[in-house]
Amino acid sequence: MARRVEIRAPDYTGECAAVVSYWHRRVGDSVRQGQDLLEYETDKATITLESPCDGTVAEILLDEDAQVRAGDLLGIVVAE
Repeated sequence: MARRVEIRAPDYTGECAAVVSYWHRRVGDSVRQGQDLLEYETDKATITLESPCDGTVAEILLDEDAQVRAGDLLGIVVAE
């Protein structure tokens, strides 16, 4: 049975605003563990989130330009 892996924004310190800037993959794309999935920007840095597993991007829950808060569910990867 396929395992759904949640992609969440990590907890970051401070009260800075963050926005999804770019998804490197789209729904249906294959992804390998460690490959870039998306980038989001805060007032101070650009953060790149990598895939935690090999699999397929199943859902993108926050589109580009959407606000991000620590712990937000950003997407789902179905693990191989």
